[in-house]
Amino acid sequence: MTAPGNTVNKATRRLAKRIFAAETLYRLDRLSVWGPETALEATCATLNEDARAAAACDFLLADLDLTNAWPAPDDVFSRLVWGGQMLLVSSDRARIEDAAHRYDRHHCFDLEVAPAPTRGRLRGGLKWLGLATPRRFYAVIRRVSLLAPGEHSDRSTFDVRLVRKPELGPGYIVRKQVPTHRRVAGRLHDRFPDAGHELLISRATKLVGKVFPVFLTREAGFLQLLSRDLPATFANRVPKALGLEKAPDGTVKRLYMTWLRMDRDPIDQIDFAIQATELLSVVHDT
Repeated sequence: MTAPGNTVNKATRRLAKRIFAAETLYRLDRLSVWGPETALEATCATLNEDARAAAACDFLLADLDLTNAWPAPDDVFSRLVWGGQMLLVSSDRARIEDAAHRYDRHHCFDLEVAPAPTRGRLRGGLKWLGLATPRRFYAVIRRVSLLAPGEHSDRSTFDVRLVRKPELGPGYIVRKQVPTHRRVAGRLHDRFPDAGHELLISRATKLVGKVFPVFLTREAGFLQLLSRDLPATFANRVPKALGLEKAPDGTVKRLYMTWLRMDRDPIDQIDFAIQATELLSVVHDT
């Protein structure tokens, strides 16, 4: 990635600081800049899933005045962590609106801040008047899908996505739902390429219709019990169930819960292991 201090001018750095002011994770040294070498890394087929995850960043800046073309959504997807944000900046309003709406139409991204002008004082003798004029335009894109279309991962079987539902709470929350029949069938085909078509369809139908709804129903019940019974000092270590939608048979088909990234710093693997052990002990004892 490109070092931010070498290619981002002071005005753009100030803009990024202002735009991401509400993001507790934001620091200037966490801001990566999109460039030609970034696109090359993003499309590198030799990187495995763990390597791509390690190389992803929380905040990405794409200055469309410095790039020949705006970064393609499929390339950006692997450069941002789940929930990561990209700041688009340009002096060309039409260009940034086109780029922003292309991302908004892409399944994996959400247009968090629609294209808007940045404003700065006029230079020279009029500065003392406090007059302002649009200088450049910006938009903010957030990666909301855990997996890219057609991508399968052993880390998640369900369809997991960040959504905004004001009736359930401010900001982004997690929506976890039973995956589609096509996604499950595709995942089974990747894992068992020699299996016959009819067998794959039969297994996918059973998983989507029976197995996954039961698992999601149990998870919703577990979260409700934890929310009720966990000591207050441990309550923020697990998601809270905010709402659910049920299928006609009474099983849960869609679960909404809090996003643990909100309002907290990331932790390393050792701290995660310690906290998980402490939480497991409390669950057993309490």
